[in-house]
Amino acid sequence: MTQLTPTTPTNVPADRPLGGPERLFEWLNPFGGATHVVIAAIDTAIEDEHLRAALTHLQHKHPTLRAHIRSDRQGTLRFMPQQNPTVDFSRRDEDPLEIAHQWLDAGFDTHTDAPLWRVAACRGQPLTLVMAFHHALEDGRSSVAFIRQLLTCCGLLAASKPLPPASPRPMLPALDDMLPGKLGWGARLRFIVREAFRRFVPPVMLTEDPEATWSQRRTRLRTLNLSEETTGALVAACRRHKTTVQGALSAAMLIAAAQTHPSGKPLWMSCDANVDLRASCSPPVSGDAIGLLIGSVSWMFRVAPSEPFWPLANMVRMRLAQMLDRGDPIDSMRLVDWVNFKPEWIATSATVSHGRQQTTFVSNLGRVRQTPHLTHVHYATAQHGLGACFWVGAATVEGRLNLTFAYVPPLVKDIDAFVGRFEAALKAALNKGLPPPVSAAKSRMLPAAESQSDDAQADDAQADESHNDAAQRTAGNSSQG
Repeated sequence: MTQLTPTTPTNVPADRPLGGPERLFEWLNPFGGATHVVIAAIDTAIEDEHLRAALTHLQHKHPTLRAHIRSDRQGTLRFMPQQNPTVDFSRRDEDPLEIAHQWLDAGFDTHTDAPLWRVAACRGQPLTLVMAFHHALEDGRSSVAFIRQLLTCCGLLAASKPLPPASPRPMLPALDDMLPGKLGWGARLRFIVREAFRRFVPPVMLTEDPEATWSQRRTRLRTLNLSEETTGALVAACRRHKTTVQGALSAAMLIAAAQTHPSGKPLWMSCDANVDLRASCSPPVSGDAIGLLIGSVSWMFRVAPSEPFWPLANMVRMRLAQMLDRGDPIDSMRLVDWVNFKPEWIATSATVSHGRQQTTFVSNLGRVRQTPHLTHVHYATAQHGLGACFWVGAATVEGRLNLTFAYVPPLVKDIDAFVGRFEAALKAALNKGLPPPVSAAKSRMLPAAESQSDDAQADDAQADESHNDAAQRTAGNSSQG
């Protein structure tokens, strides 16, 4: 008989204080900057009771998914896992993007016992799951691990097999405490110089409605799925030009942003990226762990509307490699505490430049592996409190590049025009007409999977591995200046 009730853990891990990045996301929560949403299209039907049982199993397995955020008597924010919290699961009739928009707007109420994550299953075929997490709990790679484990559990239940015992794992320490070395003076000096440069030469911030107030801002998503043929052509071109998909996506975003500005002149623009720090921790953190385990890097380029694509993509690749070798993603986590960031600064920052911190931001998960039945995945982080003018999340599933553009109306009114410039930059770079992308921006459900060629899959894997290998170079690096 199918086991629907996982084993209840007997020892709940001790609570712990939030680390610097986790505190930052909790402070951002009231301003709409701490919600991470994921939309996953599944090519098989799953019964609600199996979904709920699998979600309960994972919640018992991962202490992060049982965590609430509370202040102790000294005012320190702490994760406090509970023994038997509820699972926020529902079956919905709305479009997946509409649910994602609602959850991006709503955030999480950390003053109640409600879980800091929720899942909805959308009716129809293919099955589409929408997930939202408080960003202090997890990152993009954690959400992929969550989906993989969820589908594995559902597969066991569908086959009338019992779930493995939900032996609770110990709560991971804060990322700050797992990274090697200390924040050196070189890193502090680079931070001071960078901030001084940005003060005198600020990156351009593209806003179409300078009168928009904070209360009017919302995060909205525009999805774009490149075909297998187009993705394979992009990967092959990146290999020929000795760059990465990350470099190409960053170049397309920067060129599209330059073409959006009415001046038509070269402009200083910023481009940020996330870096997975699991391999940099001591000891390394496994890929199936769920937690906030990323760092960030930021750089500036002077970009013209007609900027040559591949030289810019190579500049991004080389700059990113330099930062990884130097340990900048690790330093970015420690700088949160060093600058003594205060929660009251969030309210001030949300009004300066309409809360725009970067011109562009590219989050690339690379190739999503070992996740049967997953056909598409789209993800984004709320941007309307603090964020980028144009943000894109990328993941390659079954040889197709899935892109999610996050933007903030009314600061950006015509996202279709920006996405069109982005696509045009890629087309020009590939030196041929591209087949029309499969867009889910206006469809009720994300599109079903198409067939996949072995050659495109191999090319995609090799390009993604080159990016992931670069990220691994942070492992073992000391963050001493």
